[in-house]
Amino acid sequence: MNWKLDKLLAFVILSTILPGIAFAQPKDNSPITRYGIGDVFRGDFNQTGATGGLFAAWTDPYRVNPGNPASFPYLQTTALEFGLASRYNQFESNGSHQAVWSGNLDYLSLAFPLKSRINEILDKKTSPWDYAMGVQISPLSLVGYDVEVYQDIQGIDTVRSIFLGEGGLTQAAWSGGVKYKGLSAGIQLGYVFGRIENNSQLDLIQEVAPYSTRSFSTMNLRGFKWQAGLMYKHFLDPESEEQDKARFRRSMTFGLYGGSATNFNTFSDRLIERINIPYTSSSLLARDTILLEENKKGSGQLPAKLGLGMTYSKGSRYQIGINAEFNFWNAFKLEDKTDIGLDYQNSMRLSAGGEWTPDVNSFRNYLRRVRYRAGIYYETDPRVINGQDFAAYGLQIGFGFPVLLPRQQISFLDLALEAGRRGVTEIQQDTYFRIRIAATLNDNSWFYKRKFD
Repeated sequence: MNWKLDKLLAFVILSTILPGIAFAQPKDNSPITRYGIGDVFRGDFNQTGATGGLFAAWTDPYRVNPGNPASFPYLQTTALEFGLASRYNQFESNGSHQAVWSGNLDYLSLAFPLKSRINEILDKKTSPWDYAMGVQISPLSLVGYDVEVYQDIQGIDTVRSIFLGEGGLTQAAWSGGVKYKGLSAGIQLGYVFGRIENNSQLDLIQEVAPYSTRSFSTMNLRGFKWQAGLMYKHFLDPESEEQDKARFRRSMTFGLYGGSATNFNTFSDRLIERINIPYTSSSLLARDTILLEENKKGSGQLPAKLGLGMTYSKGSRYQIGINAEFNFWNAFKLEDKTDIGLDYQNSMRLSAGGEWTPDVNSFRNYLRRVRYRAGIYYETDPRVINGQDFAAYGLQIGFGFPVLLPRQQISFLDLALEAGRRGVTEIQQDTYFRIRIAATLNDNSWFYKRKFD
């Protein structure tokens, strides 16, 4: 397939999938996000997000793996990548059901190797050292809920409780890595920031001229976090100059990543008031302020984590692996926010998956150049609500569509589909389906030393 047909495929994918994402609201309606800092994102990009989450030992010459910064030196071209996501949720809690579509920007990343492969080929000199770095911005957590509950209290009244919340945290990070032969190491430094709003209202329905109690809470969070990683790739076949043998050279890769607990600061505003709505007019507000706090400084602590895994690959044909990640949430702290009935426990995530490409050099059959991906995962949630803990599991599939650009540069459009379930009906059960699409623009001319004769 020539580059014109590649462009046609890119246009078809974007025109059919992006409209659904663009019109999706960037809000969720998950009641359990009112606890703590909300639902925490896994931090994967489209490629690892279609293989179950193989962070520890996954490498790719065209895309970055943000889960382990030690993977960056395997990057062979500059990679500008951005992703979009849309999600359908079917919530169930105590017999009630609700369906919600949501969506937003998934991530934005720019990474590049710090030396040019073209220079090595032209100079006929190769070095066992490789270096790379990159920057990214991606969501860390999401808060989004709008819940209305009625409760009949016999002999007193009917109470209506309204809970509203939105916001979340974002991470901007720098990553860098170095590789010597088969051993690589990397570090990622991140800045976490965001705003979380939690509001509530309590009304007495049958009482004549009752006062409504309203609570408004806003918290701004700022802090730093870090993680480091190691990776070792061992080739099972000897190095060969024959093209076919080089393409199918087998290897095992082992990876380890993690970071310690890190502190952050919070700045909070809180208002609790009672308002008599029937007596309120444009000129007179019947209000009783119970509590008012402005710019109250607090602190907290994000949990430490540790991940490890391995992959087995056969050149550019396929790559399969397993991954285990442990997050130590029992040390999580958030001074300015007290959630009744909430405790935290350590969580884990187990995943397995892989990627298969029939023939990366096929020019007659485009489908043989497509990357096919699949993965499964199981994870426990760190939140324990009213003594009830819960878990999640899911299935992922994905496709990497190569697009040939001018100067024979290969870039990619990636599609990932995920279906899963989490929770329990006593608290909240969530059956969901997620669509993720990403575009990667690659360029191997960065740091190329041009010579003039």
